[in-house]
Amino acid sequence: MIGYEQARGSRASFLTALVLALLFILALIRGAAWGENPPELDQEQARGWVADMKDSQRGPFKRLRWFCADGEILPPDPHGCADHGGGRQHGEWSEETQALRQAGYELATVLASLDIQEFLSREDFASALKQMVLERYLVAADDGWIYRRARFYRGALQAQDEDASGRALLLALLDRREWCADSFLVLREAARALPHGRWQGPLTEARSLAASIEARDEGFADLRAKLHGTPGPEDAQLVRDYALHLGQLELLVDYERLVVMLQDVYRPIKLREGLESLAAKAVDTGLAASLRAEATLLDGDGDGDDDGDPVERFASVARAMAALRRDFEAFATAEDRLAALDLSLDLEAEAYGLTAELLRIRATASRAEQLAWLGQASQALYGMGLLGSRELDALRVSLAGLDAEWVALTTYRQALGYQERASDWAARSLHYHFSQDVERFAQIEPLTERYAQERLRASPLALHAAVCEALLSDADRTLGLSHWLAGQAVSSGLRGLNPGLARGVLRVHPAGKPLSALEPEGIHVLAATTSDLPPVAGILTLGMGNSLSHVQLLARNLGIPNAAVDQALLSRLAALNGQRVVLAVSPGGRVRLERDGPRWDALFAPREQAPKDFLIPADMGKLELGVTELIPLGHLVANDAGRVAGPKACNLGELKAAFPEAVSEGLVIPFGVYARILERPVRPGGPSMREFLRQGYALARGMRDDQARQKAEAELLTEARSWFESLDFGQDFTERLRAAMEQRFGLDGSYGVFVRSDTNVEDLPGFTGAGLNKTVPNVVGFDEILKAIRQVWASPFSERSYAWRQAHMQDPSGLFVSVLIQQTVPVDKSGVLVTTDIHGGRQGRISVAVNEGLGGAVDGQLAEELCLEPATGQSVFLAPAAEPFKRVALPTGDLDKLPCAGGAVLTQAEEQMLCELAVSAPRRFRDLRGQNGEALPADMEFGFLNGRLALFQIRPFVTSEKARRNAFLLSMDKELVALDSARVNMRDIP
Repeated sequence: MIGYEQARGSRASFLTALVLALLFILALIRGAAWGENPPELDQEQARGWVADMKDSQRGPFKRLRWFCADGEILPPDPHGCADHGGGRQHGEWSEETQALRQAGYELATVLASLDIQEFLSREDFASALKQMVLERYLVAADDGWIYRRARFYRGALQAQDEDASGRALLLALLDRREWCADSFLVLREAARALPHGRWQGPLTEARSLAASIEARDEGFADLRAKLHGTPGPEDAQLVRDYALHLGQLELLVDYERLVVMLQDVYRPIKLREGLESLAAKAVDTGLAASLRAEATLLDGDGDGDDDGDPVERFASVARAMAALRRDFEAFATAEDRLAALDLSLDLEAEAYGLTAELLRIRATASRAEQLAWLGQASQALYGMGLLGSRELDALRVSLAGLDAEWVALTTYRQALGYQERASDWAARSLHYHFSQDVERFAQIEPLTERYAQERLRASPLALHAAVCEALLSDADRTLGLSHWLAGQAVSSGLRGLNPGLARGVLRVHPAGKPLSALEPEGIHVLAATTSDLPPVAGILTLGMGNSLSHVQLLARNLGIPNAAVDQALLSRLAALNGQRVVLAVSPGGRVRLERDGPRWDALFAPREQAPKDFLIPADMGKLELGVTELIPLGHLVANDAGRVAGPKACNLGELKAAFPEAVSEGLVIPFGVYARILERPVRPGGPSMREFLRQGYALARGMRDDQARQKAEAELLTEARSWFESLDFGQDFTERLRAAMEQRFGLDGSYGVFVRSDTNVEDLPGFTGAGLNKTVPNVVGFDEILKAIRQVWASPFSERSYAWRQAHMQDPSGLFVSVLIQQTVPVDKSGVLVTTDIHGGRQGRISVAVNEGLGGAVDGQLAEELCLEPATGQSVFLAPAAEPFKRVALPTGDLDKLPCAGGAVLTQAEEQMLCELAVSAPRRFRDLRGQNGEALPADMEFGFLNGRLALFQIRPFVTSEKARRNAFLLSMDKELVALDSARVNMRDIP
């Protein structure tokens, strides 16, 4: 194993220890309060402590102690707790370890000290369990991690006690059937990570022999301590190395006998025996028969000698893994379910071992045979918990049309493109269950961030991804198609999201980097899409992301090229970091990322690539700034947009007339109120705010030096935001607003509202402006609503909003802001509907992204994504929701964060309601009809509360016509026209 970080520094000084001791006294006074709000630690100091533990012979412990049943803690004397009701001996945490644990980092857990019932009664027990799993991963991946030198600290951990306690914890978890059903992946990972006596019998004999050797060879003491405290599969080689270099000649026979014992301990059990044993315990006769059938096919011990055909063996292993997951509850006792988990882990190891053999013979396998391997790998991934039954069924259905001898090349490639989604789905499963704790643990050990990728690479996904890529290459060769990355053809791992063409410096950003630092002219590789993305030239997102978030819609509108890239290609992108590149994404989804050079200059000549695609089509002559009365939402129609209020409120007003039951009450503060505010002096004796902004914009625009201009703009925006945020509304407006709100919503404090910005330069035919300005969610109380209005009026002056908007606006002073105050609907799920197929362009389909809670989909969370066909009622599953938490509205105001339920978000009935909405909206909303009466694509934000539809926004779905018509981008798709006529023989070897 390899250590990834150098140990740093020394042990904490006496002064640090004293400070820590005082901290713990304070913790005792605070009691359980830290359980809810753990203290913040200096992250650099915490990482330094972890590095010190790696270099310490005692690791996370300061000394050995007896921990007695009556609460006494005694020195490690031979009789220990004999007079105190018994007890256990193990290491006592150092002050640094205790400080880290008090701060919420579950490291150095001594299972033997765990009160299991107390542990399971903790509200955060699942998080603590996941951190235990992560710690065991770090121990394996980082040469022992904080136990690197403490593995030989005899007595710090008693392996037999750890095994017994680990087993007791797993059995207690397995008795929580409802939790197990929702957290199968976590449970299985815990069974992988936690010691629980899996090899207890042979290991006991090996420890006995090791003790005998130590009695005759004192130099063997460290190895004996490791076997006693932290045994592992590496022990046999450690003993053999010791015997070769340091051992005593007269003990060579005993050394070798111990090596053989240790090899037997960690040799996988015979799969047939395990399957037959579980078959006898299964309550379900169908499962029992299935396990016995696979046992017959898996006769042999997996050592390669007379184990049969690896293809048949892999298929059998995959079926057995899937059966154990599918019918996990068919085992009546926790002991039997633990045995099923252990066997599933053995089967996984066998499947991974067979992967290399299948890839070796892949060149001699037909297309049909390799497609069968994809199905079997999916079964194994389901058996691990990395795919759910919904995903497994969807992958199976996508291959269903490929069983004929000759298949249309379109069908072949589309099925492979769908199969490619399995990698993203598996990553989403780990994200859903582990992302919060990975993020937390990574604060003290950055290597934790590798957990998900390491787990995926060591799974049957390795086979699935390799075969999928090979078959996609086969399909692309037949068509003459491919993606391109730095001059090399790439068949998988890239997926075009938004068409566009850009050149700039490629920047690969780690997760957590402040997005405000992104260069506007750069092409940026991001860990995830985000609602706070500033304007950039191009975007590459790791993973599939959420195709209907505000940022994605805005990028599509402005022709900013955007592609999803698989983690497996990250190293190749990293090689281009800091270099000038060209990113091209075609309307058909082809992706090309190349090093920039003179050969690209013609494409970016002014006639082909103007600095601005278009100017925001704001009609300044339409404004009626004399209207200052507060307007009920239902009194507005779409034609009022840009006249008295913004398109958001006016479109929603018309939507309320068309769907009155779906749109909540609202009140609109028109442009005229904002215009009057602008006429106030920016300071006593100074110019009006409107004149101040006009002069400031003009001054900045006239500056030739970019840095000076940016500095002037930033100062102007900062002063404008500060002015609006401290604004005094005046008594007249305040009382008019109070009376109107009481009439519209009821008594103050009895309702919540969303306070939403709505300008005259958004939701326009050529520019969406999606997500650029402020929405303050679920505000309760009149004074808080006034504060939110100030924030909304100030929000167009944020540097991000200004940068996105001003790239396409000649006169910044032409911006006017209305405010939509809309009653909160505490929906249990919400999302975005686009009335066209943005994924494949198929006629008659609509695209949906939805999450549990409020606003997750529009903000770029990993959403459930579907394509629905209103005419047939068919639902095409594209991605599962994978956010662990949802936002919910509180009666007292603001939002809370609660755990998601997981699983499918939309019900079949809700899908049907969205289909009906997509069909009826153009008939009931005249702005969604073209000149010839044809339905125009729209973007709608919706929610559901107890199955009842709520609508929050409707606007035109705008794409960049320039990107769609760019001759170079269209040329990337020219081969796609041949797809309908080409066919492929599935029995041929590709």
